[in-house]
Amino acid sequence: MPFQHDMPIMFGDCDPFGIVFYPNYFRWMDNTFHMMCAAAGFSQTDLPAHGIKGTPLRDVGAEFHSPARAGDTLTISAEIAEFTRSSLKVAYRLSIGERLVATGHELRIFVKEKDGGIASARAPEPIREMLAPYTA
Repeated sequence: MPFQHDMPIMFGDCDPFGIVFYPNYFRWMDNTFHMMCAAAGFSQTDLPAHGIKGTPLRDVGAEFHSPARAGDTLTISAEIAEFTRSSLKVAYRLSIGERLVATGHELRIFVKEKDGGIASARAPEPIREMLAPYTA
């Protein structure tokens, strides 16, 4: 079952044409990922206890289907489309009522500190279990 929440669109989210300025969709997808993690029972600040530094993005993308404007309420849903040894792909659907506004994805990598930098790491089993309800 996807994680879902509603978000009102404000005037400041829009460009001079009165439609949502596209970088906001990426900010909202990132926020939705963190809200989904919180609903699952953890946050990024909990990851070091599992030997993980964080879940940075490796790839992100979106396809825009119809405009959204100030005063609209956007419904954002997210689900884990793929979970590998050290990454997860989150699929997003953004809509206003039945009207599809955008679809998107994030590919996040579990990383640990290594030699002053970062390296991929195995996704901790407790984190996998907590995210299981949101896995397609």
